[in-house]
Amino acid sequence: MNSTGREYKIEVPGIPPKLHSTAKEDIGRLLDAITRVADRQGMRFLLDKVRITDRFEDDVNQLLNEHSALTGYVAARRHVHAIGKTLWTRSEQGDLGFVVIIDAIQIGPWALNNARCLTTVLHEVTHVLREERHLERLGEEEYTANGDTRERLMDGWACLLLDEFDVDRQVDAMVGRLATKEDGQPWSLRELDEAQGLDWVHVLLDSLDRLPPLVDEEVCRFRTREMGIDDLAMSVIPCIKDSLRLLSHTAARYMGTDSWPDIVLRIEETDASQRFLKDHLDTILAHFEDARLPLEESVQAVGRAVEGLFHNCGLRFRTYPEGVYISVSEPSA
Repeated sequence: MNSTGREYKIEVPGIPPKLHSTAKEDIGRLLDAITRVADRQGMRFLLDKVRITDRFEDDVNQLLNEHSALTGYVAARRHVHAIGKTLWTRSEQGDLGFVVIIDAIQIGPWALNNARCLTTVLHEVTHVLREERHLERLGEEEYTANGDTRERLMDGWACLLLDEFDVDRQVDAMVGRLATKEDGQPWSLRELDEAQGLDWVHVLLDSLDRLPPLVDEEVCRFRTREMGIDDLAMSVIPCIKDSLRLLSHTAARYMGTDSWPDIVLRIEETDASQRFLKDHLDTILAHFEDARLPLEESVQAVGRAVEGLFHNCGLRFRTYPEGVYISVSEPSA
């Protein structure tokens, strides 16, 4: 139960039974830490459940199907593997809340000194606070609507970038209070990642290097009628979103450090940045950097930047009564 009296469940079917009690106690302590953050932010913390499961994709798709009739969620990405998902749901009484589902297989053996366990739970549950802000911004009807207009798509993609950055920043602050090194100094999220061998800069740059050849090839195949528009969308759009998501994670860890200017320069030197991101990169990074800006202002500005990126990739979105249609042109050279 959080400080507002709202009860949440902790389910751990993906963890060995002998560790169930320990895992639930550990997760409860992490939720207490996030509850304190929610209190400071004046949030309600509408968490209903944390579930650590060895049937991650099945559980995510089951919940998606309950309120949107959508399935087909796939955790494997081109460069990373999703290990958690935060989704809205409704109680039997019709109240809206959030469920966090985490892949037990990907986080490894349960232990709070397992950095992946610690950071994954913190990251996914902190998304609940961010989703509450969007719920307040949009209202429940608009928040729960499917992305069936161009405006809703761009809003969702802008939120993807802004949320991943903001959540990682909040997790970094919590990690510093919850985890210390042998010398008593606090860990940072970046240091925990590096200790696991995760190099976000390398992964981001590799993603950006791979993007232009993929966009060029798939658009060419579509224009020569080797593939349909649905196949093109399913191929190109997730890859663009993955690159944007990696940009958020990288910026959250390195922005403000001595190495950040060099990282930005390396991003700008990529073919993807020079052809597709162009000036939109500055807009996105500016709204990462200035947390004082109103959320709606940032969502609108970053949404326009994301739409410009898609235009440069040759994809334009238009809203019709039947839904969103995509037109295709030659990508920017």
